Amino acid sequence: MESLDKGGRMARIAGVDLPREKRSDIGLTYVFGIGRVAARYILDKAGIDGAVRVKDLSEDQIVRIREIIDQEYQERLPEGMIRC
Repeated sequence: MESLDKGGRMARIAGVDLPREKRSDIGLTYVFGIGRVAARYILDKAGIDGAVRVKDLSEDQIVRIREIIDQEYQERLPEGMIRC
């Protein structure tokens, strides 16, 4: 679920507030278990350019990222590590 920050939109994915000013490919690495390669894979599959800043992601793009993480990464990580 998205929550609002004083500066605007804040992306919350897998229980982690992603840093707004980071590129999305870097911001996703703040989620436990997702590294640079996995972040690029997730963004490619979602059809999102990794150079887009987290603050510029649309709600639909955030939902697509969440869905990919839920479908592909929840099974690979220990239970409780990915929080929705």
